[in-house]
Amino acid sequence: MFDSFADARFCLGSPDDVIETIESYREAFGTDYLLFRTQWPGMDDDIAESSIDLFCEEVLPSF
Repeated sequence: MFDSFADARFCLGSPDDVIETIESYREAFGTDYLLFRTQWPGMDDDIAESSIDLFCEEVLPSF
């Protein structure tokens, strides 16, 4: 059940996957802003920081 919920609501995967998901939201809904949560309870701070860095370096330049 969680997988079907997450599939339509989360941007997960490689930078290319995330870019594709964001683009699909933009095309389907006219989305011009999104909120991202990059750290979940119990997640190591270093992993969250790496995720933010990857997003800034590989995803944001596409927009």
